[in-house]
Amino acid sequence: MVSSCKPQSYDAAGLKSFVLKEDHGLMRQHERKGYKLMLYNRPTDLWVAQELRDDLPTDSLITVLRKKYDNYLYFMLNISMEGKEALYASENFGTFSNVLQNLSFRMGGFTEMVTSQKDTIPVADSHYDRLYGQSGNTSVMIAFHKDQIKDTDWVQINIKDIGLGTGRTTYRFQTKNLLSVPQIDFLRNSITQ
Repeated sequence: MVSSCKPQSYDAAGLKSFVLKEDHGLMRQHERKGYKLMLYNRPTDLWVAQELRDDLPTDSLITVLRKKYDNYLYFMLNISMEGKEALYASENFGTFSNVLQNLSFRMGGFTEMVTSQKDTIPVADSHYDRLYGQSGNTSVMIAFHKDQIKDTDWVQINIKDIGLGTGRTTYRFQTKNLLSVPQIDFLRNSITQ
């Protein structure tokens, strides 16, 4: 008897759950001085799903959107303290202001990707979406050009202390895991966020 191995099909919520399962190698975390720091991959298809939210998916639209996002590796850095946004954990306005500036405008100076080939890849883009304490964590999107990692065994993202006293943190990912994330079957699955 032969059993066929068909790749599992995901919707957006299922793909996000897949990414956040530590054994899939797409999420790493640290705890330092009461802060929980989590870095996880945000695959191309989650960006596509976000854009398709109100549109009927078609093959051509899916192809265009995947092409728009596929040149980059996206990561989300979540930082929390006791289930709250890390930015609001400090009672010192000077610390708050410095961390806010670092999150908003300086992540490129605090973050780098190093490959197993000893190449350093700078941040291509970052974005801090300020939620004014309404979220369970402080979240920053960090993007790197994908073309420089294809012939590497692993990549390591190094993040210097952004002013919270957590020190330097490192997050290592196997390249094969980052390049083989399952895709959403947009034409078969419903798109949910």
